[in-house]
Amino acid sequence: MEFTKLISRSEAKYYISKDDNMIKPGGGGQSSYNLPSDFLEEAINKNVLKQDQDIDYVKKSENGAAYVLTEEYSFRLGLGVIWLIGEEYNNEKNKFIGSLGSSNNKFQLYKVVYNKLDKEAYSWFVKLYDKNLAGNKLLLHIDVTNKVLTLDVMFNGVSSSVEYKQLKAEDGVKEPTEDYLKKLPHNRIVFGAPGTGKSFTLEEDKAVFGDNFERVTFHPNYSYAQFVGTYKPVPTKEMVNQNGEVTDAQTITYKYVPGPFMRTYVKAIRSLKENDSKSYLLLIEEINRANVAAVFGDVFQLLDRKDGESEYVIETSEDMRVYLAAEFNGEESQFTRIRIPKNMYIWATMNSADQGVFPMDTAFKRRWNFEYVGINENAEKIKDVTVKLGVDKHEVNWNNLRMAINDKLSNECRVNEDKLLGPYFLAKDVIRTAKGSYLVDNNKAFINAFKSKVLMYLYEEFGKQYKHILFEGCKDYSKYSSVCEEFEKVGEAIFGRDVTSKSVVGSTNVDEE
Repeated sequence: MEFTKLISRSEAKYYISKDDNMIKPGGGGQSSYNLPSDFLEEAINKNVLKQDQDIDYVKKSENGAAYVLTEEYSFRLGLGVIWLIGEEYNNEKNKFIGSLGSSNNKFQLYKVVYNKLDKEAYSWFVKLYDKNLAGNKLLLHIDVTNKVLTLDVMFNGVSSSVEYKQLKAEDGVKEPTEDYLKKLPHNRIVFGAPGTGKSFTLEEDKAVFGDNFERVTFHPNYSYAQFVGTYKPVPTKEMVNQNGEVTDAQTITYKYVPGPFMRTYVKAIRSLKENDSKSYLLLIEEINRANVAAVFGDVFQLLDRKDGESEYVIETSEDMRVYLAAEFNGEESQFTRIRIPKNMYIWATMNSADQGVFPMDTAFKRRWNFEYVGINENAEKIKDVTVKLGVDKHEVNWNNLRMAINDKLSNECRVNEDKLLGPYFLAKDVIRTAKGSYLVDNNKAFINAFKSKVLMYLYEEFGKQYKHILFEGCKDYSKYSSVCEEFEKVGEAIFGRDVTSKSVVGSTNVDEE
């Protein structure tokens, strides 16, 4: 099980400047990390941490007894931390100590505590605090099978979204002000494995725009004309005098029809002209399902931003000038060049591992802030979802089953993380639990969805090479239909004993986890 914590400006000595994307000093005055609120509770319940009344540390009189690892568990620093603080810390001497702050009741790791204790065992945290960067994520992973607590760092590289996420997650603010909007990235792509909640992340974050957004989904046949705009035949009605009788007649004329980019651009420019301080969002789903070089065309040049505004301009086409002049009651000569205004944001989602996606060139990628959604990042909300599988209707934890399948894919099939199963690989309606229960509301719907989505994905994506490993519990895995039939009979056992032991409610591994 994994817990994440975003490092804020007050918890890091360095940050990435939104002005020039350079690492700069500043902040770090807190000198401690507030760990996720549910981490301590889970660590105590799973016998990972215990209070040590005997250990003497600098915060003891203030915070009480410290929390340290039990004899049952060992402590390990992840590769991200080792890369940041140095290979010399990659050993088994490192120790973990935390305490509940008396002023805020948050479970914290204090720099001053680690600084005053044995340097060989505790200096790793002092070095980490002095080296870490605002926007990085602290990861705490509890491995109940091997009895290891791992602390690692995920490098986000996106500073401009830190303040908003920090505010939303820790301060409980649902709708940030326009001031916070100015700190968000103007060009933003959220990517990750299928079902990790990429669209949900942007759906939540777009709340700051209110109704001032437009959503578009890219597909392989999507074009520049659809995205930006083009002349199209448009039916119109006009009055026709025939033999002295005036009637309505349907005719076809041609006019410039703006696409989602141009519509959002016009709204943003109009807002600036009217001084109403509104910002507008263009939200692109599945951006790499289209050929982005062809879809963006010369608009690509506008993605270079400085202080939110395009650093360079592009020449407009004649039909675009006519359209803009009509929209703003101006002269065509006023609209020979355009640039994206600072109150226009373009956000997108991307599945890097899906079939049928187009590659993005480095120049295009360089103009975006990329944010990775981890495979277990949004799993906390579904950790108790349980289903009944097989003819005997035994209970299986959906999240444990998902992670067990992922373990098999990663360890035995060598599958990359971006092709694993996210927490919401199955739709929320499918894994919704009945009121007051941990069981799914519609067990039959879950089984059908599992067969048509999970099993089909696994069989089509990995079946040719790994079906003998993936479906080792099946008597016959030669056909997809045979795997589905076996699943109806034995449930998760089609994946083998290792998956069953990790996912069945009441089994030894699940109890420990």
